[in-house]
Amino acid sequence: MRLKEMDTSVLEWIAYFLDAGYSLSAALELLIKLTNERNLKELDCMLKNGVSVKQAFLNLNVDSLWKEYFSLYSETNTVSLAIRKSLYLLQQKKDFLIGMKKKFFYPLTLLFFSFIFALFISIYLIPQLFVLYASFNQSPNTLILIYFTILSKVPVIFIGVCILGFFLITTHFNYIKKGKFNYFQKLSKRKILQKYIKIYLSLKFALYYKETARLTSSTKQALYILQKDNLQKDLKMLIYTLNEKIKEGYSLTDSVKKSQYFNDYFCQLFEMAIQTNQIEKTMELYVYTMLKTLNKKINHVMRIIIPSIYIYSAGSVVSIYFLIIIPLMNLVNQF
Repeated sequence: MRLKEMDTSVLEWIAYFLDAGYSLSAALELLIKLTNERNLKELDCMLKNGVSVKQAFLNLNVDSLWKEYFSLYSETNTVSLAIRKSLYLLQQKKDFLIGMKKKFFYPLTLLFFSFIFALFISIYLIPQLFVLYASFNQSPNTLILIYFTILSKVPVIFIGVCILGFFLITTHFNYIKKGKFNYFQKLSKRKILQKYIKIYLSLKFALYYKETARLTSSTKQALYILQKDNLQKDLKMLIYTLNEKIKEGYSLTDSVKKSQYFNDYFCQLFEMAIQTNQIEKTMELYVYTMLKTLNKKINHVMRIIIPSIYIYSAGSVVSIYFLIIIPLMNLVNQF
């Protein structure tokens, strides 16, 4: 039976006990009594069976990002420090996701209610308008019929777009999980997606490489650590392509420049980082500036989407009002 994902606060407690001078086995014994956490019992069992401390923690059912950073930090840090640093980065990820959820909550709520409104128009209101026209012995003209058809198809279009979006997103993450290299090669050659694939992979490489730069000054050693310990298949693919270029005799900087997976801004900053030996700071600068840029672009898109939803809703209400008035006006003109 698979254990449920471990609460990361328990990992923080382990670090507290270790910092207080307790051995890992003593800390686990106390925490098992305190929390009755099954993952801790599993961890204690693995350690007693001779599994290394690093491997025992990596075998836990805990967030994969935490595992990756713990694997890196445990190379040159104490267990408690590796746990704390990994938890800090995991919290950064959670904060980012919370921020994105807050940013998208309002427009998604508007979209949902707009869909309900479009469904109401399509299922109930349009048939009632036809009944209204028939009650006055009138029939809608061609333009009105076309408009009715468009309004009735809005829910279908909305559902189709949602299904297509869901399919594309799930397919994308499934290919990432399975490490389909050809998938990224195809996407990176498409002009529409090329820019965003490069930003995504450049950001990911910068986030991980800046951490390995703290562990070693050797670029080859840094790539080796990333490829050996990383659980992210897309990043492993990226490092594999860089290593292939290095085997051909290119430097790491030239390998990055020649790669089809990095954007120009990253290539320039990475070259500067290698030349000045300020890899960590420069990569942090890249991550910071790119996240700010992406945030700015998202805000720009939101400023377009939200008014568009309001315009659609208001336009639908006003147009339907006039469509109700038209047969009445025609009837008055007949007299």
